[in-house]
Amino acid sequence: MGIRGEIELVISPDIALETCEVLERKFGFSQEKSLQAWERLLDACTMQQDRAPDVRAVPDDEDDDRIVACALFGKVDIIISGDAHLLKVKEYKSIRVMRLSEFLESELQR
Repeated sequence: MGIRGEIELVISPDIALETCEVLERKFGFSQEKSLQAWERLLDACTMQQDRAPDVRAVPDDEDDDRIVACALFGKVDIIISGDAHLLKVKEYKSIRVMRLSEFLESELQR
């Protein structure tokens, strides 16, 4: 979807780096494979500059506020995440937070 240009993906350098670290730590990707993922992210996404989050949207994990800040600066409609703290927020300033499976299901119903 994002790769075909139907959906714009927005990410910041810090979030992309964290994504690669999670791929290595949680999903067993090698450094080489996570670097390939980094390159694909750069190709497929609109990159927002990292900014100090001036939002307090995720009370249970302030580190996740940067995800919401990136979404705000990128003017997105949806944050797709598997992070429990973000998912608990559900919505912030009309930006919905949902799991990938929920997003795909809602897109299939369109």
